[in-house]
Order: sequence, then structure tokens, then C-alpha cells
Amino acid sequence: MKTHHGRAMQYKGLEITAFEQEPGKWRARIVAANRQPLKGDDRQLLETLTSANLSSPVDALTLAMQAVDTAGLSFRNISREDD
Repeated sequence: MKTHHGRAMQYKGLEITAFEQEPGKWRARIVAANRQPLKGDDRQLLETLTSANLSSPVDALTLAMQAVDTAGLSFRNISREDD
């Protein structure tokens, strides 16, 4: 299935991208600012977020920021492979 990219932003050292999974169904993807995917518990905690179907890219970005805040995530506490 083809996805349509919407908006992207950086928040607390993470990159959040809203994309349209199918017409009218927006989701968000969160990766570390260096484009590395989240790992372990952080990734599992946010899996629900990436499967939510929201009505706009703004809604998807807002939900993603709320999830980051709830999880207490920031780039500083995400494990990096080069450490």
C-alpha cells in the first residue's frame, strides 16, 4: 500500500513524521533524530501510536508528542549504537 508523507518535525531530539496510510487515515512514526529506530521498551510503548488512524496530520503529530511526553522519552535516554 502506498503511503503519502505529510509533515515532519523534531521534538525532544526525536523526529516525528506524520504520514497518510490511506486517504483520511493519518499515522505518526517516531525515530531518533539520527534516523535510528527506537529500541526495546520505547519502541513497544509507541507501537500503538503508529497504528492509530487519525483524521489529520496535525492530530497524528499531537498524539505522537503526547506519547513521547507520557513515555518520558528524549534523544538523551534512547540507546545509541555508537555509545
